[in-house]
Amino acid sequence: FKKGKAEVDPACDNTMQSVADIIGSVKGYRVRVDGHTDNKGSKKKNQKLSEDRAKAVVKYLVDKKGVDKNRLASKGFGDSQPIADNKTEEGRAKNRRVDFTVTRMD
Repeated sequence: FKKGKAEVDPACDNTMQSVADIIGSVKGYRVRVDGHTDNKGSKKKNQKLSEDRAKAVVKYLVDKKGVDKNRLASKGFGDSQPIADNKTEEGRAKNRRVDFTVTRMD
């Protein structure tokens, strides 16, 4: 994600299609989209931004890839779960992300 933004980058369309294909291939999958931010900005702002990012990905998967909305959920984690060092721009860019968590398999 770009700094301070919650829009899904069109360059991610192939990835979104792959995610949709995986979810669609196993009917029992329930997936939570987990939104994350870097550590720039206030905790409150980052929490909201992470929630907005997760919701944007859910909307993209439902509206553009045809995933059943009942099989998706979203949750924001703010800047609480970095995967890279927030001291560098490269690290902060890696932390502006979503993860996918399978929450149920029937």
